[in-house]
Amino acid sequence: MGCELEKDMSGLVQNLETDIPRAFESEDYDTEQENVQKKFQQKRQDLFSNLEDKASEKGFRLLQTPRGIVLAPVVDGE
Repeated sequence: MGCELEKDMSGLVQNLETDIPRAFESEDYDTEQENVQKKFQQKRQDLFSNLEDKASEKGFRLLQTPRGIVLAPVVDGE
């Protein structure tokens, strides 16, 4: 029984060594990855837009800088 288990496990490992890389190289994987990234970007944009609206209501403006998001007071409309 132990030898059979060892043989089965060895076969499983060999299959996984080829199947896993193949899964990440597939067109389906690329498509799904793009879909996830698009959904994330859209959600991020929606949240940022919502935050901009709330900041504007309070007299502030959100600015995106290379270091991140900065909150700046609005003075005379600017």
